[in-house]
Amino acid sequence: MRLIDDWRWLLNKAWSIRLAIIGATLGAVEMALPLFSDSIPRGWFLAASMFATVGGAVARLIDQPKMRE
Repeated sequence: MRLIDDWRWLLNKAWSIRLAIIGATLGAVEMALPLFSDSIPRGWFLAASMFATVGGAVARLIDQPKMRE
């Protein structure tokens, strides 16, 4: 496996990657939350994680003009 040459630029510009990272982070928080507190409903992080993940998939299909700069 080899990274593309401009992976840093892509990481800063692509919404699909940003949303995938947000989704993964929210998923990790969802799993770790019960260890610390029950004050925040667990379903909220699950819904936010699913929204970010689906948003990342949709962002891969949407034209992102800044990606061509």
